[in-house]
Amino acid sequence: MLAHEEFFERETTIPQLSNYDKLFFVTAATCDFGRFDLVGPRSGAEELIFSKTGGAISVFTATRVVGAYANHALNQKYYQSLFNRKNDGSFPTIGEAAFVAKQTFFDENSRRFLILGDPLVKLNFPELQIVVDSINGISTTEQSSFTIKALSKVEIVARITDEFRNNTINDFQGTATFTLLDGDDSRSITDEFGINYKFTTQGATLSRAAYKVTNGIMKISFVVPKDISFNENNSRMFIYAFANDRRTATGSYSSIKVYGIEESTQNDGKGPNVQIYLDNYNFRSGDVVRREPLLIVELRDETGINSTGLGIGHNIEGWIDDNPVPINLTPYFNTSIENYNSGIIKYYLAGLEPGLHKIRVRAWDVFNNPGEAETYFRIPEEGEIQIFDVLLYPNPFTEETKIAIKHNFTPPFNISLRIYNSMGQVIREIEQSWTSQYDTLINWDGRDDQGKLISIGSYYYYLRLSNLSGKIEKSGILGIKLK
Repeated sequence: MLAHEEFFERETTIPQLSNYDKLFFVTAATCDFGRFDLVGPRSGAEELIFSKTGGAISVFTATRVVGAYANHALNQKYYQSLFNRKNDGSFPTIGEAAFVAKQTFFDENSRRFLILGDPLVKLNFPELQIVVDSINGISTTEQSSFTIKALSKVEIVARITDEFRNNTINDFQGTATFTLLDGDDSRSITDEFGINYKFTTQGATLSRAAYKVTNGIMKISFVVPKDISFNENNSRMFIYAFANDRRTATGSYSSIKVYGIEESTQNDGKGPNVQIYLDNYNFRSGDVVRREPLLIVELRDETGINSTGLGIGHNIEGWIDDNPVPINLTPYFNTSIENYNSGIIKYYLAGLEPGLHKIRVRAWDVFNNPGEAETYFRIPEEGEIQIFDVLLYPNPFTEETKIAIKHNFTPPFNISLRIYNSMGQVIREIEQSWTSQYDTLINWDGRDDQGKLISIGSYYYYLRLSNLSGKIEKSGILGIKLK
């Protein structure tokens, strides 16, 4: 068990971990967490490593009783070693970082810390770096610090470089996620014994968006929301980029403040446009959905969406039926990679009773103008699973179309589709599996099993969706038009 709050228990927490394909690395500066030489129950570190469903790739922890202050000093040195690059620009292995830390701290307390796992493991840090070249057209080498204002439009140019921040990686094509935080917040707290502790926390997120990286260059633009803290401490920018060939890069910039308001920016007085869907984009108000449907909300505004969660009442929120307690959807908002003025929310609605329900969603733009929409949906009774519709789009088509299946069957499942001509002959049979929670779409080139393009007309179909829990079937007519 970790902490007085008991947020991590060996017996109950570890068996629930399911990160078998994303194992994490643990440092635990707590007594006996890695005690491996006892006959009987395994230590918490051993349970994390030997878990078959998830857990840790390795653990750096104490194997005996240790002291808090000495733990802090050793772990700080370990983090410093682990996150700093070596002379060749690469990051150290977890074993190399421990070796460096123990060159400074080699007392009895530090000797009780060991690595359980492979010391040659290297954590998956981005090897490449990101350099911010300019802010609002001014080079960061010409100006040492910047101030941007609420409601002002900000344009940033950054680039992907090698490990030494020297050469631009011109063949880097991919996506960058950008985050701007408000100024750091200085805080203090007094404990029950009257001891006062001072510490600094990072500011709230003011902008979070995705942008394209082309030939190693990214151009970032956004409008700073009205809701800022007016804190004169420095703010922070973080950028993480991933290429189509799986290379990654990261960078940050902190010589910037967010303070004041840009008075010249015009407020159009209009809130965001809000579009609500359930499960997929074929949804229409009143449709039957899955028992735990996926809420999809598309937001768009000419000035940008306020996703800070700072101002009182300015979260992106949703209300189910007449429940006065909203669902905070702000953390689930992701800005469009194509346009910072728009974005999408995806959130699963759980625990709803069968029957008709209403959902209302409200969002705000950066000027704090509200926009909202609502729609109705029906949760099916237990076992009420069906295929509602089978559609072709585009229709008419020339070389390819999609067969969209509207249903509330829970994936994963297998798809079996047969298409018949007017004489009852099977002209095309399609078999495939489906794992996504989103739209079920089948690509079809409009040809029969012999590779011949079919003619205009009406065709019968038989569709079956099946998995280990059961199957559902539907038959009907597809009207096919060719351009």
